[in-house]
Amino acid sequence: MIELVSVSGSLLPFNKGNINSTFKALVKPLSGAPAFVAVVKDLPARELFNELFSYLVLRELGLPVPSSYVGFVSATEQAIKVAPINGGGGQKMVFVSQVVPEPSMRMQLEALAPASPSELQFCVDQIVPKISGWDQLGELYAFDLWVANIDRNLGNILLGAGSSTSQPSVWLIDHGMAFTSPSWQAVDLVPEADYRNLLAVWATPRLAPDCKRKCLTSAAEFQRRASGFDKDSNIEYLSQVFGLDKAESDAAKNFLGIRLGQLTQRSEAALGLGSII
Repeated sequence: MIELVSVSGSLLPFNKGNINSTFKALVKPLSGAPAFVAVVKDLPARELFNELFSYLVLRELGLPVPSSYVGFVSATEQAIKVAPINGGGGQKMVFVSQVVPEPSMRMQLEALAPASPSELQFCVDQIVPKISGWDQLGELYAFDLWVANIDRNLGNILLGAGSSTSQPSVWLIDHGMAFTSPSWQAVDLVPEADYRNLLAVWATPRLAPDCKRKCLTSAAEFQRRASGFDKDSNIEYLSQVFGLDKAESDAAKNFLGIRLGQLTQRSEAALGLGSII
């Protein structure tokens, strides 16, 4: 389900406002395919689960996400500090993803960490018109609401420098804050709860009414397609890889199962078009 790669080259620190330790390195697919340069992240097990489950959903349902992998690094690699150990091989497991040339929206505007509310407002005012013409914006609302991704900020949407309202080039990255947090436990997954949705904060107020209605239609289509995604098998698979116990695995399945039926209504509320239930 997830392709495996070996990190074979030196880890070169790579920091563009990243929270986690991030590197670029040469990686070799265990399938024997040619080696390539990729982004490598040092993440704890639960955050790895969040990233890779989100990747499987986005890939399967056709949203733009960089190809992602489970990478194996020598257990003696000192630069990798929080990654889990693969029980069978004694290697550290890291998150590996395709290098995408597009800058994040913050990087594009040279505002990695806006120092004032006015600077942040300037960034958002420049960005929202570009993504408002993206046909899958409503699907992104639905996805974030489904998996309770609480951190859709300006740094984890990559937007091509030549993007316009009619032709945006979008990539979605950084989903370690799915399932309510990077360190969630079974008790944290409350299907009926309203978790933070940042799109509702910075994008919704700047969308025109016709764009909001279009997004709601797109969100409903995401809900329809997501009903065919085998979430249970994918949760089981990743739970075995990253050591989630049965209670946590069952909680994740129940959480997504209930929230799936609420997606159109939750999207309607996030888009400012009505109440949730």
